[in-house]
Amino acid sequence: MLRCRSSMRRLVGVGVAAMGLSLAMACSVLAEIVARPLEEKPRIQSSAPPWSTEAKPRPLVLVQGEAEGMILAVRTSDPELALLFSQEFGQGLRLRVYEVRTLNLPGTGGFGDPLVPAAPGAKVRASSGLIHLYVKIEASRGAAPARGEVALRLRGAKEEKEFRVPYEVLPFVLDPAAIPFVQATIRPLFDTYPRKVAAEERQQIFKNMTALLVRDYAVRSFAGLGGSGKTDLTLDKGRDTFARYLEMVRFCLDDLGVEKMRIPAGQFFTKRKSLADVYRPVSEEAIMASLAQHRKNMQAIAENPRWKGKLSMRLWDEPKPSQYPEVVLLYKAARKVFPEFSLELTEQPDDALLDIADVYIVNPRWFDEKQVSRAQRKGSQVWIYCNKASGIDEPLKGMRIIGWLIWRYRLDGYLFFSMNYWDEDPWKQSSRMYRGTFLYPEHQGQNVYPSLRLEMFREGMEDAAILKQVESLAEKSRDTATQKMLEDFRRTYVMKEKHGGSQDPVGPREALMKRIGEASGTW
Repeated sequence: MLRCRSSMRRLVGVGVAAMGLSLAMACSVLAEIVARPLEEKPRIQSSAPPWSTEAKPRPLVLVQGEAEGMILAVRTSDPELALLFSQEFGQGLRLRVYEVRTLNLPGTGGFGDPLVPAAPGAKVRASSGLIHLYVKIEASRGAAPARGEVALRLRGAKEEKEFRVPYEVLPFVLDPAAIPFVQATIRPLFDTYPRKVAAEERQQIFKNMTALLVRDYAVRSFAGLGGSGKTDLTLDKGRDTFARYLEMVRFCLDDLGVEKMRIPAGQFFTKRKSLADVYRPVSEEAIMASLAQHRKNMQAIAENPRWKGKLSMRLWDEPKPSQYPEVVLLYKAARKVFPEFSLELTEQPDDALLDIADVYIVNPRWFDEKQVSRAQRKGSQVWIYCNKASGIDEPLKGMRIIGWLIWRYRLDGYLFFSMNYWDEDPWKQSSRMYRGTFLYPEHQGQNVYPSLRLEMFREGMEDAAILKQVESLAEKSRDTATQKMLEDFRRTYVMKEKHGGSQDPVGPREALMKRIGEASGTW
């Protein structure tokens, strides 16, 4: 047996570069729960490399209001195992278990990403003698600070094995308001969706997606959800489509309580050479007339008093510098027609674009810290989006690093350009390496499943909130030791298009948790 490196004890994926979650390990005749050498990509191999064991893994350390997880890699000779555990334990603590499904994409060796929830008593099947589980402990904001273990039993045909997951809850309450703002785009269901579904069923699938993202992943804004700019401008031909979209807006804002909805405005922005391809002639009058018609068509949404201040629009996507004058013209016209709307622009807040948008959404390759800081000082928010860093073929730690980058540069939020880019059956293939797929559809039902990458993103967002709170407390109490630690963290992470090669947050995260434990009662 090989000894497990200390850097491998907290992992966020199997077969990935070390991520930050403890791999749980134990041995029995029936099954082994083990760790194994980590790779740069989240592959789950069909054959197991040399196994390592550890007498007792480090505990999952978390604060009140947070969740942390670990991967269990189980080797067994049984074709399937039953999972026996209690979901509720302790004061304000909950155990959630997922089966990590493998995507056997051609030429990849297999990727572990989809997470299928497993209820107590559920049976999971082995593949080539392996089962992978993602085990997550959630601590409510009212959870009692404590150390302990929670049991997970694996029962096969001959015998069963108990594994005990150690944990520690620190006396520190995560403030949900400190979690960075997250907007998620829900795309239409293509005909290539695993099966054809009627409009009413699509509506329910949309509702299941949004409810999951709000409940478990702190998403606070949505875009898409079946809204179409062209349909909205021709309601005489698309009343049913608009009615379904209106119901989704109502469901998200009223039932789920999200903070913002980005309504469709696709007919106004373009990636063409000029607005002359849309408006002839290009004039403020022509643009405002088109915007006014759009507002009239969207009147049921735009003028609903319950939703005042909760609506936004994005009128242009990634304009080129040569298009900036037209972008300014379009956004200034929109400000007059939709004064109560938040205006978003996916572009760096360049000198020529300053003050025209409420939110600038920046790609890391264009990121300019000075321009970003200036826009924030003028009252605008700045988000980022990291499409190229979020593919399933990228190091998994990159999804958690996003939260550390948002904290490091004092940014306001993050944009997912897509959560469900199901232009192909995501269980079988994807030409985009899943950069826009973080949810997986149930083949014969209406449920959707999360993913390891989405879990790592959530953990990074929670890290960002904790870092922000600790920074504020250290400043108020003049805790110079903690301030120095945080400054060291800041020098570690630098904005880049692909940040998977950056330092894994596992070390800084452990140092942060240790400092919170030491400072309890002194801040």
